Amino acid sequence: ESAHRSVIKAMVWRIIAGSITLATSLQFSGSLRMALSIAGSDFFSKALTMFIGERAMNKSQVGRGKGADDVGRSLAKALLWRLFAVCNTLAMSLVVAKNLSLASKIAGSDAIFKTGLMFVYERVWAKIEFGKEYQIDGWKPNGNTMQLTWFLKQKMHTHRLVRKARALVPSLAS
Repeated sequence: ESAHRSVIKAMVWRIIAGSITLATSLQFSGSLRMALSIAGSDFFSKALTMFIGERAMNKSQVGRGKGADDVGRSLAKALLWRLFAVCNTLAMSLVVAKNLSLASKIAGSDAIFKTGLMFVYERVWAKIEFGKEYQIDGWKPNGNTMQLTWFLKQKMHTHRLVRKARALVPSLAS
């Protein structure tokens, strides 16, 4: 996956997740100022780490098939990220609120809401072609493995055009 895809994926998730953290922090603290402080610190502390996590996960091909993450990979990514994120939210909430009970409620409710949502988010992104890069392994002209990113993007674009044409003109389907 491209770095651009990882940035967009991380930032969109941070907006979604930050909104949930803001709501849970406000619910449990009753203070808009405290909720904004917790959500803000949580947002900034996780934005970079999620990007780094995405880039690290891209180094592994486990659970990848036909250009998309399989369900097991999405589940593993969601659980690994949420484990880190719960600890981070607990720490940020504790620093801001200075109350372990309140911080635990915020982090705990975040864990419940966001773990399932993160899995769904990963499944949605598995279906989005934007920023995916493919490599054909085993093709080594001159002893070097070559990335065929451009070639495969063109092939996928052509494949999508053919599917659209077949949908519009049923006689092309045969």
